[in-house]
Amino acid sequence: MLQEAEAGLRRVAARQIRQSGIDWLEQFDELAGWEVFAADGHLIEHASHASKDARGRNVPVGTIYALDLRTGLSTAMTHICGDGRRRHEMPSLRDALGKDPRKNARVIWVLDRAYHDKEFWTRMWRERGVVMITRMKKNLQP
Repeated sequence: MLQEAEAGLRRVAARQIRQSGIDWLEQFDELAGWEVFAADGHLIEHASHASKDARGRNVPVGTIYALDLRTGLSTAMTHICGDGRRRHEMPSLRDALGKDPRKNARVIWVLDRAYHDKEFWTRMWRERGVVMITRMKKNLQP
C-alpha cells in the first residue's frame, strides 16, 4: 500500500513540476525526448528500527535511490538489505529495472562504476533502448 501511495504522489508531483515548466535539462537539445535518471545506493548502518541478525547486531537498511534529473524528484527505487538479506547493489538494480514494462522509452541512467554490467546494459539497449552512462576505470572494458 505504501509503495502504491508513494508512486501516486510521485506521479502527481512530476506532473505539477512539468506543468510549471521546470525541466533542468531543457538547455541540452540532444537530450530532448530522453528521460534521464541518476541512481545510487545508501546504507543506514545504525537505524534504531533496523532488524537484528542472529547475533543481535543491527542489519543495515540499504536502499537504491533514483533521481529524475529533469524534475529533481527523488524516489526509493529498491531495497538492498534490511529484510534479513544483504545483496550487492547491481542485482537489486537489475531486478528493479527488469520490472519496468516500457519498451523504447528512451531512458538514460547515470550511474556509479559499480553498476557496470556489460551483458545487462547491452541487453537493456537492444530490448528497450535504455542507455547507461558511467565514468571509466582502469579495468573497464566497454
